[in-house]
Amino acid sequence: MKRFLSACSVVLLAGALGSSAAGVAVGGTTAVCGSTIVTDVRLSRDLSNCPGFGLVVGADGITLDLNGHTIDGQGNEVGVQNSGHDRVTIKGGSIREFRDGVMVRGVTRNRVIGVTSSFNQHGGVGVTESTNTVVRNSSGDHNLTGIFVDASRNIDVESTQVWSNELSGILLESSSDSRVTRNRATGTRAPAIIICYNSDRNRIEQNYVADNAQGITLCFCSDQNQVEHNRSLRSVAGVVIVDAHQNVVKKNFLQENGAVGVGIAGGDSNRIEGNIVVGNGDSRDAGSEGGLHLLTLETGETSDHNIISSNRFSNNFPDGVLIDVAQIDNTVRRTPR
Repeated sequence: MKRFLSACSVVLLAGALGSSAAGVAVGGTTAVCGSTIVTDVRLSRDLSNCPGFGLVVGADGITLDLNGHTIDGQGNEVGVQNSGHDRVTIKGGSIREFRDGVMVRGVTRNRVIGVTSSFNQHGGVGVTESTNTVVRNSSGDHNLTGIFVDASRNIDVESTQVWSNELSGILLESSSDSRVTRNRATGTRAPAIIICYNSDRNRIEQNYVADNAQGITLCFCSDQNQVEHNRSLRSVAGVVIVDAHQNVVKKNFLQENGAVGVGIAGGDSNRIEGNIVVGNGDSRDAGSEGGLHLLTLETGETSDHNIISSNRFSNNFPDGVLIDVAQIDNTVRRTPR
């Protein structure tokens, strides 16, 4: 198994919601650990060492303003949970040391804005079974996954920062027609941005991804995605496509990744176009795969009918483009080195 594939791991965080909290319904500024909020709330103090849930959303159309305060747990339940309530905004503070920091499920038109979520057992911010929801100007660090989106559609993850998460920075799983834009993902021990398991027609654009085990990964029947104008640096691989098809990887800057700039394993009819692929692979490492590598998965699927055009390859080791035996009908049109 090639090194860029061995670095490709996926974390499944769907269904992490626990039982409903049984707190008192409140509004205003009177919330305590375990409260269910039913009107707008603006916190006036930190909530510390919550033994179960932090706060639970209990009505549509309300705003939870953390007002710069912290909700702190003991590794259990969810810091802020919204199950089924639409048009809710959660904003402006920190959540830490729960099972999941923020979880919205079965909702539409929710917003998570300006929230820092860290040191949670599973996810920092989670969106599942939802539509038309935004996670913006938020961050997730030292979680299993920083931000994850599962079984959802038309979700925006934008202008966030995720770092030092264990299994992924940003994960889209079984989610389509969504956008991951202008995020910064660093220091993840696995792929920084993962689009996986039948996640189709998503746009991954203008992200900065550096110093991760792997950069941007499309995998397992995630098709027709657009990966464009990203910078992916100093990971094992810049962009990886595994058993995913008809994707476009365009106008990205891929530099100094240890194994390969772009790796495709068992992926068909993908278009790799107009990328700058510089200094990938390491002459001191016999496992280096260069600027771009097409190969067969261990399960036997080959990488066929891909188009590689108008890319600029330079100073990659051992070569700019490597295509293994048995790959069929791939087209390579190179620009000058």
